[in-house]
Amino acid sequence: MLARNPPIPCEVFMATRPYEAAELEPVVGTLVALSNLMRAFPHRYRVETTAAPTGEVLVESPGLPALRTTTPPEFGGPPGFWSPETLLVAAIGDCYALTFRGLARAAGLAWTSLSVEVVGTLERPDRVTRFTDVSLVARLTAPPDTDSTLGGRLLIRAEETCLITRSLNADVHLDAKVERATPLTTASAC
Repeated sequence: MLARNPPIPCEVFMATRPYEAAELEPVVGTLVALSNLMRAFPHRYRVETTAAPTGEVLVESPGLPALRTTTPPEFGGPPGFWSPETLLVAAIGDCYALTFRGLARAAGLAWTSLSVEVVGTLERPDRVTRFTDVSLVARLTAPPDTDSTLGGRLLIRAEETCLITRSLNADVHLDAKVERATPLTTASAC
């Protein structure tokens, strides 16, 4: 059996500066194209939760599998369950990835994978417990001939337009990279 090595990036794009409006014009056009795919606003999302004095909380939404949640371990809950805090942080990563996917599709950007790590910081400023900071680390892998500048612009635009991060009262930070993968080579038979 041949061992497979991970792709080695031959070019990395770091989103380390804000872009000028003219540089983002193609991305803005992408958003217009995406708006043609959506239903008219307002959108309403229905979720029902059922709880007892102790134990798990059941979270349900029509047509979706139910979730069982508890208080997170940081608040004395048992480990191994989703909590409102982890669900919120997951929603940020999920929304970012889905937003990027739509932008990339509309822009015709070829890519092979996106990895997003999200860390939400819960603090108690002014004696009010809330998320104060959200950090996203997005790593996009794309074919060698992909326009890495466009990929970087779309990574930034996905953070700017993700409806979950736009709905939060927390600072949001993005570290974005586009890696152009080199084709894998196969070992020759002996």
